[in-house]
Amino acid sequence: MSANRRFLVPLLLAAHLVTGAAQAQEPVPAPTPSQPQPAEPAPTPTAPPPGTPRADDPEAIGAGAVEVRRSPAVVRYGKWALAAGALGMHYLGSREHDRAEEVFGQIRARCAAEEAFCGTNLDGSYSNPETEALFQRTLSHDRRARTWLVGGQLSLLGAAGMFIWELTRPRGRRENIPFEPEVTTQADGSTRMGVRVAF
Repeated sequence: MSANRRFLVPLLLAAHLVTGAAQAQEPVPAPTPSQPQPAEPAPTPTAPPPGTPRADDPEAIGAGAVEVRRSPAVVRYGKWALAAGALGMHYLGSREHDRAEEVFGQIRARCAAEEAFCGTNLDGSYSNPETEALFQRTLSHDRRARTWLVGGQLSLLGAAGMFIWELTRPRGRRENIPFEPEVTTQADGSTRMGVRVAF
């Protein structure tokens, strides 16, 4: 019995080795390449609904803008010209008034120094020619001052009227909408949103 075991063990080991060698020589199947997935068809661009503005259409881009009516050029620039003219005329009128006061001061000084220089004729003019000439200069400066001051007042009234007319006239601007949104549809069907700021 022990002799049979001695022969059986080597036989089992030899059979195991032969079986392992045969399995090692069997060809390993190559992995099969995966089937390529069919490519999905590209989405066809859909036409935008009728009436949708295009992004490259300048008329459609400006369609949402609010038209603001501007004042005429005569009013826009005329009010500033009248205001500047009113200041200039008031300055010239004030200067002519000061000159009239200065010349009349010379008459008062002559009368204080010598009463004969201030004698008057029956028509109210000064009998002394120099004093009468000074008085005529005074009247001339007074007339100029009055003309400049009247012109300045009229120019100031005109400028004020243009300012009031421009501020109170309707401009067509929407109320309480500081930002106006803009939504347009692209050619590929996407939507573009933006903000239009008018100033």
